[in-house]
Amino acid sequence: MIDDFKNGVRLDGNEDAYQAALRDHQDGLVISLLKQAEAKFTLHTADCKAICFDLKENRCKRRSGKLLFRNREELFELAAAHGVNVSDLNDCKQCIKSGA
Repeated sequence: MIDDFKNGVRLDGNEDAYQAALRDHQDGLVISLLKQAEAKFTLHTADCKAICFDLKENRCKRRSGKLLFRNREELFELAAAHGVNVSDLNDCKQCIKSGA
């Protein structure tokens, strides 16, 4: 796993590290730990606009927890260690193509 931001991302804390991790691993995958439809977490690509927007520009102070993975293999290998069942994830409608 690239990095663990499971406790959230804060503008005055770890936002710079979060953005750097997304830039450094643009082919990575991110699990957003905010439960959405059907009480499931959501899977995103690292470059998804829903998770990589600039907090300050959008007048936000924090974002929900995130888990960043280098690739799909790492996702399947390590997600369970963080209590995430990969088969129970929602795919982001903005960035994950069906069957990706």
